[in-house]
Amino acid sequence: MRCVFVLSALLLLCGAAHADIRVVRPDGSGEWPTIRAAVEASGAGDVVELIAGTFVGPGNRDVDFLGKPITIRSQGGNPLDCIVDCEGTEEDPHRGFLFCSGEGAGSVLEGLTIANGMAWQEINGYQGGGVYCGVGASPVVVNCRFVGNAASGPPGGGTGGAVACLDNSAPTFVSCSFVGNGAYFGGAIDCGMGSMVSLASCIFHGNNAYMGGGINCGGSVLTADECTFSESHGLALLCWHGSLVLTNCTFYGNFDGALHFDLQAAPSLDNTLIAFNAGSIWCGEDVVPALSCCDIYGNGGGDWVVPFDDQLGINGNVSEDPLFCSPSPEADLDWSIHSDSPCAPASSGCGLIGAWSVGCGDSPVRPCTWGRLKAMYLCQ
Repeated sequence: MRCVFVLSALLLLCGAAHADIRVVRPDGSGEWPTIRAAVEASGAGDVVELIAGTFVGPGNRDVDFLGKPITIRSQGGNPLDCIVDCEGTEEDPHRGFLFCSGEGAGSVLEGLTIANGMAWQEINGYQGGGVYCGVGASPVVVNCRFVGNAASGPPGGGTGGAVACLDNSAPTFVSCSFVGNGAYFGGAIDCGMGSMVSLASCIFHGNNAYMGGGINCGGSVLTADECTFSESHGLALLCWHGSLVLTNCTFYGNFDGALHFDLQAAPSLDNTLIAFNAGSIWCGEDVVPALSCCDIYGNGGGDWVVPFDDQLGINGNVSEDPLFCSPSPEADLDWSIHSDSPCAPASSGCGLIGAWSVGCGDSPVRPCTWGRLKAMYLCQ
């Protein structure tokens, strides 16, 4: 996927000409024994740099940015090598990081895995198992992985398994992945009233919720560019009473459907691919989505359905097999397409449709089977 943000430009927002770098080691050796100790000693523009390894225990979880415009990053830049394991349970809940003091874009998380966070309703609140983004906070999160985080509690509680974005927050997520997180609302991310959440080149895979397995948005503004939503339970993306703009996104194999919205303004979907989900788009007839250069294909319950069925065949909209390179693209988190895909720039007339570019040659000739004939009525 192409990253639409230039990382160096984002990090310049930290703004200090002579930033101090405070190195933290997983074994606690060195001048700064924990992440929290390094944060408390840091000033505006400083960097807390984490050596490769797994960070656990007090001081390396529930880390509050304290309103400071600082960066916490892995030294090597690879989130697979630098893990903050919150070790959270319902009996002993812990998050990874907190933004509770109106942090802005100068507060940056970069190149980390945040795993096994837990927000439990009766103890530390039920919002944001991995990261808690408080009212009015607007941090930047770059190249981070959120794995196995949860927001739990009695039925009806638990929002934002990986991240909770509270009212009037405006966080930005770039090149992040959210895998196997869970909550009642927003398995990966929950967006609060008045929040403005921006996503670029992010992957949501295998997240679970009663509503909004990938993302739940309530009265918020969500923009997503080049993002992928796969194998969510509880609809991949649920938005209500706000606004939604999707560009070059891919929805694949979501068990309860791709999108559901009941918004104040018509959502905009451009160059977006919705294929092989349990359902395509559910919406009320009062607010009809504006679709252009979208491919909606192979979804349960129909693809181009009322009230947007009349948009098929105009504005570059099609219903054709996208021809993924892998028959099971979620297996290796790669949803690239064949060079002869109708979503490829050379074929679509719209540029790239979906989040993933061409990754293999022309598709092979596929034999017809009786099951395929019954499902599709013709061989392709």
